[in-house]
Amino acid sequence: MKKCEECGKKLGILEGYRHPVVGKDVLVCSNCFDTVLEKVEQYGKFLSPYVDFFKNSFSNQKYKLNPNNILTGWASIKEVFTKF
Repeated sequence: MKKCEECGKKLGILEGYRHPVVGKDVLVCSNCFDTVLEKVEQYGKFLSPYVDFFKNSFSNQKYKLNPNNILTGWASIKEVFTKF
């Protein structure tokens, strides 16, 4: 016989639900399962506005390394230092 991880209530052979956060090896009673599931849903609603925060839709094409730009940059720097 196992115990509910949240409240310590003894669970029967076919009683108990898998804990939605901790995993399948941890069982909880029906009352605790409802409470934990409600908290998980509240946390999901809290995070939902920030899900796409780090997903950028712009293209990185303009930030790719172009060797021609590097060479022209070095050439202009060389011209500045040769004038002195």
